[in-house]
Amino acid sequence: MTKQAFVYVFDRVTGTPVWPIEERPVSPSAGPASNVADAPFPIKPAPLDLQSARDEDLIDLTLDIHKEAISIAASYDRGGLFTPQSQRGTIQVPDSWSNVP
Repeated sequence: MTKQAFVYVFDRVTGTPVWPIEERPVSPSAGPASNVADAPFPIKPAPLDLQSARDEDLIDLTLDIHKEAISIAASYDRGGLFTPQSQRGTIQVPDSWSNVP
């Protein structure tokens, strides 16, 4: 299991993946000379946690709070895994600082 909530399952005898693993492109950063490699995404099982900050994932204790959260989040860049940092500010789920003590 990874920090991105992926579970990679391999045959313990052969080492081959039990389910396919796709290499998918990820967004490059806006900085100069940004080189980005494709990232591995296992097809199964489904991720065990959130991997993006969609409107429906934002706080929704009341309709007004949810609308305000959507309004605030709209002023930032956000996307799925591996969304690069931007000058505007980036909402990342899971965040890139989760492993910093």
